[in-house]
Amino acid sequence: MIKKSLLFVDTLFSTIALIFIYTLLHEGGHAITAILYGGKIDKFVLGLNAHVVYSGVNNTRYSEILNNVAGAVLPVLFLIVALFVYNSKIKKSFYHILYFSLFTGITYSLLAWVAIPVISLFAHPPVGDDVTKFLNNTKFHPIIVALSAVFIIAALTYFAVKRGLTQKIKEIFHDVRKIPNESGGKKYRISLIIGMVLLAVILLVGLNMSTLKPVLTSSVSMGISSRTKDWIMPFEVKKTKLYKMDFELYASGYIADVQIYNKNGNRIHQNTCSWITMSKSFNLEKGNYVFALIFLKDSISLKEHFKKMNYDFGPDALSHFNEIYKTNSFNEINPLKFSVTIK
Repeated sequence: MIKKSLLFVDTLFSTIALIFIYTLLHEGGHAITAILYGGKIDKFVLGLNAHVVYSGVNNTRYSEILNNVAGAVLPVLFLIVALFVYNSKIKKSFYHILYFSLFTGITYSLLAWVAIPVISLFAHPPVGDDVTKFLNNTKFHPIIVALSAVFIIAALTYFAVKRGLTQKIKEIFHDVRKIPNESGGKKYRISLIIGMVLLAVILLVGLNMSTLKPVLTSSVSMGISSRTKDWIMPFEVKKTKLYKMDFELYASGYIADVQIYNKNGNRIHQNTCSWITMSKSFNLEKGNYVFALIFLKDSISLKEHFKKMNYDFGPDALSHFNEIYKTNSFNEINPLKFSVTIK
């Protein structure tokens, strides 16, 4: 009975260890990418509330793609190396249970790379998710991405079986399946089930309480014409702290001016673009804000808007904007994909 109780404790602690190891690897992948492209890490948090905040990154399309996959690739590479050095002859059960937790946690986290591409075929995928960003940045067909993830999951599972990990776990839990059908055995099984349920409830409640809830989230994929109105989205910040904004815009033949205003009417963010994928961190004080997406549909409205806002763009930038307008076809419907999350 003592041995079985220790087995429960081993499982509990390996689960807790998995949370911190996985989030270290996942957020570490994003952090490494940011550093490679000239950024600096402002904040790095592990656990159920895991996130990394960085600034100063030289964003390009390729840096964004690398950042999208880094959170999944680094844990997978770690798992491959770990399985290479795994020793099934070690007697400590915690060693094998921890390995199995890492294997299941890392391998089956890739199910998001299967589910989200499939979802994107029928509906809008989750805003701000790495998989969603990867699909938007690469333009890969969702089925190709999903099948690639399935292949990696199958390969990692096969590797774990060949290394003897799954067989060792079966041996460790063999005694639990053969508990004598006596009063003591029944009580133990009942207490084990109750303990596992309570553990699951605690983890779920903790995840729900600690997850960063967005103060603004919006996503749309639609057609836009010369009659489409600007979007003005108010949002409220209830706590003064550092926030991260994930923003994506993919337009065709026109330009958008993205602005954020604080409660005093001061502009705290501005970006003029035709397409962009970006992450930015900034301090927001408690109060009401406005996110504005203003559509500049031709060179005349562009010049008028720049004059009104006192923008000072150089000749090269203006020439680039005019090149975009040459592809404008507002006699028809132009495609627009847009998403923003601030949390």
